[in-house]
Order: sequence, then structure tokens, then C-alpha cells
Amino acid sequence: MTYRAVLLTAAALVLAVPFATAQPAQTAAVAPLQVSRFSSLWAHLGDPYAEELAARVLRENPDILRMAARLDEARAVTQGAGGRRKPRVDASASASHGNDQIGVTDSESLARGGFEARWELDLSGRLRAGVAAARAGEARDEALYEDAAHAVLARMTEGLVTARMLAAQARALEASLKAQDETITLLRSRQSAGLNEATRLELALSTRARTAARWSEIASRYSDTLIGLERITGVPVAELEERLNTDDLAVPQDGWVTAVPLDRLRGNPAVRAAYAQGLAADALAQEARAARWPSLSLTAFLGVQEGSDGLRLSGNPIGSLAAALTAPLFNGGQLKAQEAAAMARREQARAGYEGAVRDALADSALAVNGFDRAQTLRDGYLAAQAHDAELVRLAARRADSGMVSVIEVSEAQDRLAQARLQVAEATGAGHLAYIALIRSLGPGGSQ
Repeated sequence: MTYRAVLLTAAALVLAVPFATAQPAQTAAVAPLQVSRFSSLWAHLGDPYAEELAARVLRENPDILRMAARLDEARAVTQGAGGRRKPRVDASASASHGNDQIGVTDSESLARGGFEARWELDLSGRLRAGVAAARAGEARDEALYEDAAHAVLARMTEGLVTARMLAAQARALEASLKAQDETITLLRSRQSAGLNEATRLELALSTRARTAARWSEIASRYSDTLIGLERITGVPVAELEERLNTDDLAVPQDGWVTAVPLDRLRGNPAVRAAYAQGLAADALAQEARAARWPSLSLTAFLGVQEGSDGLRLSGNPIGSLAAALTAPLFNGGQLKAQEAAAMARREQARAGYEGAVRDALADSALAVNGFDRAQTLRDGYLAAQAHDAELVRLAARRADSGMVSVIEVSEAQDRLAQARLQVAEATGAGHLAYIALIRSLGPGGSQ
């Protein structure tokens, strides 16, 4: 653990170097998403700590913060696109010295300053299409922001379920190890008393070694799960070990799945993002097409000027108003190629939207199948567990009567432990399948 802490500290120092001289980051303008928006991911766990972790994830997870900053960028782009449709006013000042003025033979000086306004009337709709594309891009990034949060919180909830499943399996193995140790102690006592129990003792030791190895594997997987949760939540492993709920998972109910409406898919943020991307691509195609049409712009100037005595100048203030009509004639096929590229991107976006819908439908169907499979397995393992528990009881009674060896009791206890492992795994699989269903259909709730 000490080595890991030192390694992580060193890595943090190295990775921080590129940002050591950067300006302090400004707080994102995007408000954090509401925890209640995603509560369907963990509500079935009945774990208050899950909601506390989720709130921290939404505030601090770097993947979510990155998407929030991207949404900030998209909103700024939308604002800038809208600004291009409005008149632009600049302050200008100039000074010159030369003899290029009309009617001037000697070098003269001229200085002028004022305000210059420009306005493109957007007859072709090019600027309007740019605004539509920016707004669609903002809607896409807003959906991607929500999708990133949903994905991260789904991984967090999966980690919580996995931790509880592994904890239940570890408890089952620990109970089995305790019973096996009692059997081994009894066999050693009988062997010390002169009874020939060498074969049975070796068999018991072999069974215990396998069980201990299985327990070590479960413990290692539990540690891996905590590290994954630390990565997602930013909560140190030590704190997670102290506060995580390790109780047995609740029995998954069939009503969980039937209570989730399929039309919830309409709010799936990944599907919404793909749809918005299609709208953006369509608007960009319109913008590329409009670039081939003429454009009309107005310019105006109002200011003052001062020149040498040899210059004949009008009185101050000075002003002008002009209109300009421009149309592309020859550009080497650039505009045509840009329009073709925009049309191809629109087709890509259309296919991407269809793919997103298909993926969501397939993922939801797979999740339902996984839930049904887990329920079927759990029912079978529960029946096997009941039979194995009865087998342990009968074997213990027969061993007390001297009718069978205690090794049969040990074998029955090992079978019971394996059944408990399978029940815990099937229970966890049901919870994970339900989380996958919510992930595929979207968080639901108000947007």
C-alpha cells in the first residue's frame, strides 16, 4: 500500500508539470446535473451512500467536467454564430504621408479616425444556417454531457453491486473455511489417537487449499473493484472500505423490468446526441450550399479627419454609406467540394442516428435477456442451496452416529459454499442487468 501511494504521488507530480504555469481554471458555467435525474440506476440498492457518491461524481469526475467544458464551448460558439448576423461596429484610426492624393504634387499628411459599421444582409441564408448548425451542436453537446454523466454513474453503480456481490461470496467462503478447519482439527486429533486418517486428512487439506485460493481470488477482485470506484468517485480506497455497504444484495424482482417503459428510449442522451448531430450536419450542408450564392453587405463610416494645408478636405464630421454585392465566380472548385463534403457528413450523421437507435434497442433487449437469465439461474441455485444445506445436516447427523466419516460432512459443506457463491453471483448478475437496461434506455425524468 505504501509503494502504491508513493507511485501515485510521483505520477501526480509528473502529470501536473504541463499545467504548472497555466492560469487558474475558471469554474464551468454549466450547472451540475441533478442527482435525482439518475437515481433509477441505484434506487434498487437501498444504499444512501450511493446517492452521496453520485453527487460527488457529478461535481468532480474529470470525464463529466470535460463534457461540461465542451458544452460551455458549444454555447459560446452559438452566441458567436448569432453575433455574425448583427451589424458590426469598429473604431478605426489611420495616418498617411505621401503624394498619392488627387491634385497633390508634394507629399502631404492625412489623419482620420472614427467608427466603421458593417452588416451582411444574409440574402442566401448562409448565416442563418450557421446559427442553426451551432444551436444543433449545442443540443448535441448538452446530450453528450448528460450521456457522459449517465455512463459514469452506471459504472459507479456497477462497482457498488460488484463489491457487495464479492463481499457475500467472501463471507460464504469464510464460513466454509471455518467448517473445514474444524474438520481438519478433528481428523488430526483422531490420527494422533492412533486412527488411520491420513488419506481423509490429505483430502480435507486439499479441499481447504482450493477454497482458500478461491477466497484469495475473491479478495483480489474486491480490491480491484475498490480501485475502480476510487477512479470514478475520487474517494480513497481506505474511505470506501470503511463506508461501503457490504450487505447481501436484495433479491431482484421481475417488476423492476416491467416497470420501465420502452418509450423512455426517446430520452436516451446518446440517441438525442445523434439526432442533434444530424440536425447540425443538415444545417452545415445548407450553409455550404448558400456559400455559392451572392452576398450583399452594407458599410458605413462616421468620423473626423485632419490633413496638411495643401490638401483640400471636407469639413468635419465626415461620413459615407456604401453597399457591395459579391458573387463567387471562380474558386478552383472549392465551394463545390465543400458542399459535397457537407452532404457526405450529413449522410454520415443520418447513418449514425440510425445506428444509435439500433444500439440502444439491442442493448436494452440484451439487458432484459440477461436479467431473465440471472433470475432463472438464481432460482436453480437457490434450490440447489436448499438441498445442499439439508445434505450438510444429514451428513453431520450420520457422522455423529459413526455411520459416515467426517470427510463426507466436509464435502457437503464445500458443496453448500459453492451453491452460496452461485446464488450471490446470480443475484449480482440480475442487478447488473437491470443497470444495463437503465443505461440503454436513458435516465428518464425531466430534462
